[in-house]
Amino acid sequence: MNNQLFGSALQIDITPPIGTPMEGYAARIQPSIGMHDPLFAGLFLLKRGVEQVLLISLDQIAISAPVTEKIRMGLAETLQLHQEQILVACTHTHSGPSGYITRFPMLSDDTDPFMVDLLTRKLAGAAVQLAAQLEPVVLELGRDQVFGLGHNRNEIDEKMQDYELLVLVMKSTEGEPKAVWVNYGCHPTILGFDNRLISADFPGAARQALTCHYPQLVWLFMNGASGDISTRFTRRGQNFSEVERAGLLLAGAVLKAMQTAEPLIVDKLEGKIANIKLPLRDFGSFEAAKAEATKLELDWKAMLASGEPAGELRKAMTRAEGAQAQVMMAELYAGKQYLESTIQVVRIGNLLLAALPGEVFTETVLTLKASRSDRSIAVVGYANDYCGYFPDQKAVKANTYEALVSPFSASVADVLVRHVTKLIEEY
Repeated sequence: MNNQLFGSALQIDITPPIGTPMEGYAARIQPSIGMHDPLFAGLFLLKRGVEQVLLISLDQIAISAPVTEKIRMGLAETLQLHQEQILVACTHTHSGPSGYITRFPMLSDDTDPFMVDLLTRKLAGAAVQLAAQLEPVVLELGRDQVFGLGHNRNEIDEKMQDYELLVLVMKSTEGEPKAVWVNYGCHPTILGFDNRLISADFPGAARQALTCHYPQLVWLFMNGASGDISTRFTRRGQNFSEVERAGLLLAGAVLKAMQTAEPLIVDKLEGKIANIKLPLRDFGSFEAAKAEATKLELDWKAMLASGEPAGELRKAMTRAEGAQAQVMMAELYAGKQYLESTIQVVRIGNLLLAALPGEVFTETVLTLKASRSDRSIAVVGYANDYCGYFPDQKAVKANTYEALVSPFSASVADVLVRHVTKLIEEY
């Protein structure tokens, strides 16, 4: 068998037409009116003999499983890939288009066939270029920590956080960087609901900063422990100047990690997918959910009238929004005990990517990273499907927004850890 590692990477524009509805905030009901910065798809293909893996990062909020299936089908024949060898993840920008998620509370009602077709056609075309551009490559794995960007979005004094940033650098055999895959956990929500310009938020700003140093570099950002992490307590505004500042923070850490990265020996390229049943919680009666939503909305309005601090107002408002989501879920999931989805683990040598179909919390990510001391583990959220937040026990007890809008029981994080750990152990 030929053990030479080949690779190729490509970045394609997936910016939607102006006037497309936007996703990310229930309060934003009007469509986009322009573009601040383009949205991209990054593709990172590795091949070793008959073994292959393909990583795809999309500047979208999320995608549902049927969209992933169409993407995989569009790529499989050209690249001779099986579905378990293809990982599709979203950066989770809240300033991108809607149309890629099936019905989910607080988000758009359904997928947009036109948008899905446009995306899959562009990716299928990119596959032809990827196959033609394969060349001998080497990989390097680097890491750093990012401070001052993400923080627990509900408790300013919370210390538990995954500050780790991982980079996987694809280089030519002459040492020229071709692509960098980045894993770090934080909600790209610097821009608020009043923004109607298409933007990739701070991951897009980081990409722009990196291309100043490496003009041909392909950028793939995949989110990690972002379920309970955002810029709520670290941002200095909600404008594009702040987006740029945050992007520079991230880009600086990426550049440092790239310079200190160590060679990664790739003795195996493989992907595995497993089905999972995610336990739903008991929503109680529709009437009780409605009463709780009314109460929390009144509490928020009272705090607003009394001039409470902005951080506390934001928490109260999101609790009220979460309660409204519970009303929808009490109706949508009546009589159901679980949602079905998939998890995936991709192996690139000694690096394992654990891909989960939603918004993962810090404790879950840290637990998974600690499960194998002999491997580097990256947890990727918003991957292959979207099922919402996966809150931990602490969030459920605190009745946070994330727990309120999640359809899952307090055991969902433990279920994820158990199933992902089992899949990881197969490596």
